[in-house]
Amino acid sequence: GVPSLQTTVIEHGRQFSVDLGSCFWNGKRATERRRLAADIIDYCRRAAQSPAAAQRAAAPVLVCDLTAGVGALAVHVAAAAAVFPFPVVVAANDWNPSASAMAVHNRARNQLSNQQLQVISLPVSDFVRKLAMQPERWSDAGAVLVVDAPRPEGISDLLGSLRPLLRAHVAIAASGGKSPPAPLRLIFYAMAPPQMLTPVAWEARLSREWALGADKETERAGRETERADRETERADR
Repeated sequence: GVPSLQTTVIEHGRQFSVDLGSCFWNGKRATERRRLAADIIDYCRRAAQSPAAAQRAAAPVLVCDLTAGVGALAVHVAAAAAVFPFPVVVAANDWNPSASAMAVHNRARNQLSNQQLQVISLPVSDFVRKLAMQPERWSDAGAVLVVDAPRPEGISDLLGSLRPLLRAHVAIAASGGKSPPAPLRLIFYAMAPPQMLTPVAWEARLSREWALGADKETERAGRETERADRETERADR
């Protein structure tokens, strides 16, 4: 037969199609995904039942997995949210078109609708910029954003991509409207254990990551200058 790296994974009662040749998959995170999905749903429940939410329209809480892969975490959250009496919309974004295609397939495979689980394929910066320009999607009921850096060194770039949404949230809060925007929460999935942060903590972490990145860049530039100086000295001899 034709060689294939496509397989089916069963994880906590949910079935996922995975093409190991074109999509990233980490089966060791199955328990972590289940716990994280439960934490997200619990946060959505508390957000929907808060006194502030009672004064708003019945807008859904938005959950965005910014680097969703084949959609495993997003499917777990959307499936759990489907049985609760409060509205939740899940968005699974991944720039890899093969992963997004698998997420669409896994959405159907787990009997979820496009309204329950939206699949998008954009760079994280484009997705967040677009979301920042659509405050009606998150300002009434709030949002949870999941950040899972594929590599530890990629966390700074991902965090930097989130700044437009943070600025939009702060701008609405400072506008003096009838009611402040609902909370945004950010989950660093790459951390051990994952952490859920408020915008203030998120901004502090962002600033710290950028400072560390700037220090590393300065250090790298210094090494390159020293190397160039040594090469110049050798040439002069």
